[in-house]
Amino acid sequence: SEDEEALTYFEEYVRLLELDPQLNLHEQAQICFTKGIIAKMKENFEAALSLYGQALHMFNIMFDGKHEKIASIHFDIGCVRSELGHFRAALHHFGICLSQRREWLGFDH
Repeated sequence: SEDEEALTYFEEYVRLLELDPQLNLHEQAQICFTKGIIAKMKENFEAALSLYGQALHMFNIMFDGKHEKIASIHFDIGCVRSELGHFRAALHHFGICLSQRREWLGFDH
């Protein structure tokens, strides 16, 4: 199926990234984010939250909390929280994502 094929590509992407023994913070954050996607696709939601949290922490350090990637991670955390039935937490993360995107893209985008 397409989902299984996508999962295989994500896993191979992470495997290739991890071959580099001298990863910088951006690459480490990208690995955590991609592993979060993999965990979410496998419905391992607790692992996904942990990995997204690690990625969010690293991207916040790099971009001082202001970057599209940070907004995207908040959206993904919101999706996982929603899957777990944590609707208030999900709304919190969706709200952060929305406010950041409105700040960068404007209300009409």
